[in-house]
Amino acid sequence: MLWIDKTFVLEEDIAAFSAHVLREADDNKVLDPDEVIRRVLGNLTHEIEGKSTGFGYGSGDIPPNHMAALLNTGVSRGKPPIYIEQLVVDDPRRQERGSALHDWAVSRVIEGMYATAEFRFNDTRITDAKLDWESRASERWRVLKQLGLPGVISPLARPGALRVANSGSFAASDATPSNGSGSLAAASYYVAVTYTDANYVTTHDHRGNGESAPTDAFAVTVAAGGGGDGRITVSIANLNPTPPTTGTFGERVITWKTPTGWNVYAGLALTSMYLQNSTPIPIATQTYNLDTLLTSGLKPNQGQRPEIFFDVKV
Repeated sequence: MLWIDKTFVLEEDIAAFSAHVLREADDNKVLDPDEVIRRVLGNLTHEIEGKSTGFGYGSGDIPPNHMAALLNTGVSRGKPPIYIEQLVVDDPRRQERGSALHDWAVSRVIEGMYATAEFRFNDTRITDAKLDWESRASERWRVLKQLGLPGVISPLARPGALRVANSGSFAASDATPSNGSGSLAAASYYVAVTYTDANYVTTHDHRGNGESAPTDAFAVTVAAGGGGDGRITVSIANLNPTPPTTGTFGERVITWKTPTGWNVYAGLALTSMYLQNSTPIPIATQTYNLDTLLTSGLKPNQGQRPEIFFDVKV
């Protein structure tokens, strides 16, 4: 999953690190964890780009325009060699390199929650807790600095990515049930979609780094009637698969992957969703009719894996 795909720090992540801070937020009725998460992640976006210095890569070719930007020795406009759009926060392999960035962000959010509480209350206990989490976040940053920031050269954002302008949306209304056309039994089904590009393959777990992270999964209820003849029509009409324009000198220099197709994942539970189409649906085809449910095969993964590890300076 990319940093830009969605809000990747959740209350459950905070609880896994410190259930105490959530109890404090609930007891005081003045801390909104979601507001603090949004604010801290926004601040970290600028902080990370300010800390990046160079790069080292493990696999894949660097696009010429990105290399040119990195090695440009002419007039500088202060462009960092890594942009937030390239960062991977959740490696499907659960490598330490893929999770250290996420853990650091969670620690900074907790630090931010205590800092907010400290501003509102004169309580040495809260101040001590803030300093403790500030220290923990610094230690996690030290580890992350040694490992390098995990990223990709060319990002493939998930459909409706939160931090991509004009990406559109995929909501519950984009997966609609009907009767009389398919053979789905009456039940509730979970549906999500992903983007694919020309590098997509199904023969490897990493899918050739050519598949995005999935959208949120939405429940769709096929009503009883007709002896189990239901259909779910999945639509991407409200999505905009066109990636942002590749930047030029003085702008954000990123070579985006261009979606060429999309996949549908569905299942009777969030943990049992499987790929339903045998080959990617052409991106120009905006609807897919799910008439039968495949209950084995490929499950959705978390999107692109790290293929480059960027150095940071502080």
